[in-house]
Amino acid sequence: MILIVEDSEEQRIILSAIIAHSNLGPSQTVGSAEEALQALEIDRIDGPAPDVRAILMDIMLPGMDGISAAARIKANPRLAPIPLIVISALEESESLAAAFAAGAADYIVKPVQPVALAARLRTTLRPPAGARLKSVDCRQALDGIFVSGVRLDVSIADWPELKLELGQHGADEIREKLIEAFSSVHERADKWVCRAGEGGFSLLVAGEENGGGLLQLAEEIACDMPWPEVRVTLCPVGAA
Repeated sequence: MILIVEDSEEQRIILSAIIAHSNLGPSQTVGSAEEALQALEIDRIDGPAPDVRAILMDIMLPGMDGISAAARIKANPRLAPIPLIVISALEESESLAAAFAAGAADYIVKPVQPVALAARLRTTLRPPAGARLKSVDCRQALDGIFVSGVRLDVSIADWPELKLELGQHGADEIREKLIEAFSSVHERADKWVCRAGEGGFSLLVAGEENGGGLLQLAEEIACDMPWPEVRVTLCPVGAA
């Protein structure tokens, strides 16, 4: 679930619609920082974290402001791992610095652009409860572990240039970030990731018969990334 903290009812409706249209899972809205802290049970520091994959937090809120609320959330060890994106009409460097200092993972300016918000959420979302992303050898996955489903192949078009500019370690870090982004396109089935070739990887999604929607989501992610250029293809794997 994605928690939306926004005092404007119109903005709550818009943000909820973007999340639903982008197939990013369910969302819950609250109108103030105090309501958000109550929903997150801010006073609890032990026990399991709430089923919240990300928080969208407006800065300008009645009562406690969004940055102060973000700082309280990040100070709680039970809640700190939840990614938090700050949303505001403010674009001053001081507000941006304060948001990141409070623990925000990203910052987006109103009016919110649907494609931009969806892309940021996909790169920061925590894996949903019960979902598994395993790293295995592709041959092993296709030879018994992975019975049937689809394979999403992702390649970085300018991998040699990326390695030349960033070095092997830097280029590998970029690939790992891409794996995190693309692994969010499917929320139900088990997933395996296989690093294959120079700058490529495959995402194996178990139990998926129709990969059309998966490919569309992956292509949207690829289009949202100005650099590096990535290409995606989809094919069925295993028994029908």
